[in-house]
Amino acid sequence: MPRYGVQVRVKGLVMTVKFVLMMLLSLLPGQARADILHIIDRGIVDPKTSGPADADPYHHVTSVHSAIPGSGWDFGFSFRRSSATFQWVVDVSVEIDAGKAGHRHDDPPPKLFYYPNWPDKGTVARFDGVTLRSPQFDQGQRFWVHMAPVSYAAKLKVVGAFTVYAYGTERKPTLTHFLDVGTPGLDPLPANDRLYKLTGATAAHPENHYASSATLAALTDLAGAWKRGHPSAPLLEIGNISLPWGGAFDVKGDWKADNMHHAYGIAADIGKTNFTSGERASLIKLMCGSGFYVYSRPGNCAGHYHAVHREEFLTLKRLNWPVRLPAKAERAVNCCAAKAGSAAWRKCIGLP
Repeated sequence: MPRYGVQVRVKGLVMTVKFVLMMLLSLLPGQARADILHIIDRGIVDPKTSGPADADPYHHVTSVHSAIPGSGWDFGFSFRRSSATFQWVVDVSVEIDAGKAGHRHDDPPPKLFYYPNWPDKGTVARFDGVTLRSPQFDQGQRFWVHMAPVSYAAKLKVVGAFTVYAYGTERKPTLTHFLDVGTPGLDPLPANDRLYKLTGATAAHPENHYASSATLAALTDLAGAWKRGHPSAPLLEIGNISLPWGGAFDVKGDWKADNMHHAYGIAADIGKTNFTSGERASLIKLMCGSGFYVYSRPGNCAGHYHAVHREEFLTLKRLNWPVRLPAKAERAVNCCAAKAGSAAWRKCIGLP
């Protein structure tokens, strides 16, 4: 009997303690948590969150995302509703690692823009440099950043470092986003000196023969067909398909994206300087019949044909990727559409 009475008293004490704790918790302010609002990329981004979707003043949160070259990135920070009253500041910094994407030169950070009246996007301010500091916000305000489209491929690290001022104390959580900007599914074209020659590699872009599986197969078949049909002619020279992660070829090392044709692993430069005009005519006919758009361009591109895998291009176009073919403004000539004997045809085979 005494033993049973002791159990009752213990249980009663436990219940009393629980009740008191619940009352105390109900009187305390709610926890302030910072949320990632949006990671969007016009429908072409693939978010892969590696941690919780929100951060609070006691934890650090990371998330991993991917986007294709040529696309922008929007992200923001806010606090969930709570009974707390506080102010907070955010520092947003960007780090870039392009070496993993096939580049070997200095890298500029992407441009950041801040919308002070978000969700109203009518007013926008640009911030130069690698760190963007927000004004001081109260609990109800939000912080919204737009990163300008990144044409080159790279691994980006975007860190939102919070300083939360609440009840006379400071908390410094972080919300870190890793963004891989690159074209998925690219593989290298293997060296094969018996079938074709790989050209175009530079110190800045040492690996430049990456392509989609369909493009790799089509180029290999094209080289084989050329060798069988023209055993005494030089082997096909294949250069500058794409970098390991795709993205723009900034051939001058200045990061100006003036060449996005090779960004997605579906286009290659096919050398023509070693061929006679008759061999060039045969090569154009073979490339066009093998499922490629073929263009001839002047200037630095005069020594090769620009061959785009037709089916892959149309597939990406349907998916709303920012792909395009060479334009007339670039003085590009569509060799598949040029009629034999015409001025356009003479440009394609290299005759004045």
